[in-house]
Amino acid sequence: MNKLLIHADIREKASGIIDMLKNNGVEVRLSTMEIGDYQVSERVCIERKTATDFVGGIKTKRLFRQIVELRKAFERPLLLIEGYKLYQIKGVYPAGIRGALSMIAVTHRIPILFTQDTADTAQFIITIAKQEQIVHPEDSFYPKPKVKTPEKELERILEAFPGIGPKVTRELLTRYKSLSEIINAPIEDLILVPLIGKKKASKIKEVLTREYKL
Repeated sequence: MNKLLIHADIREKASGIIDMLKNNGVEVRLSTMEIGDYQVSERVCIERKTATDFVGGIKTKRLFRQIVELRKAFERPLLLIEGYKLYQIKGVYPAGIRGALSMIAVTHRIPILFTQDTADTAQFIITIAKQEQIVHPEDSFYPKPKVKTPEKELERILEAFPGIGPKVTRELLTRYKSLSEIINAPIEDLILVPLIGKKKASKIKEVLTREYKL
């Protein structure tokens, strides 16, 4: 059985969750993630918020921008809120908190999970990773069975890019038809592809032009 693999935002190190994941035998790959905090498969990415972060994000409107980006980037995004005492945090009326939760769950169709503390959060992330990588291995980061068609082979290559799932892959190949066209496409053109914004287009170009260093 492959070791569980989770991509995590390097800014999450201070929470202690990264160490908890590693202590449970998980392989954690750190990077500065533009969207989400923990990606457990090609399709599932988790945005983690403490209760205080969540309420603060409502006040600054940053939460809503993050939710929109998360919905666009991943097939199965999740919002994980750490701590149950949302209504005890000052700054936003209970009606505003209920409104934000309802909008996320209904309008954007993003499931919301609540955890007790960081240890509970780590175990939730591990459980979700197991579901994706062991129960449904076709959605994992690990090598998949040999592809049956040339078209599927192209899809497999693109889906290996960070944050590029099946939906974005199909949009790219519908527009460009070949990998060489994608490689040569200017970033201004990539931005126009459905489901790809400026950040994702920049990441694609960065990966395509990155130098290999030993």
